[in-house]
Amino acid sequence: LPELTMRIAGAMGEIAGPEDAPFLIDLLKKADRRFQQPLIRALGQIKAMEAIPALIPFLRSGYVGVRIEAMTALGGFEN
Repeated sequence: LPELTMRIAGAMGEIAGPEDAPFLIDLLKKADRRFQQPLIRALGQIKAMEAIPALIPFLRSGYVGVRIEAMTALGGFEN
């Protein structure tokens, strides 16, 4: 079940739109480390500006992969 959940979270960036950002942000706030990276990636892919404040704390994550994913996601937003 965790593997399926991770794959679903990863696919969210491909099928979700900016209108889904509140749902993804809420999931991210509750997610354990295994699910943070795909959810951060999804938020970066949909480029919803409201996701930026939710992504910033992950720049200080204790997990390198999560930090890199947050940097990548935030780097994809245009000024």
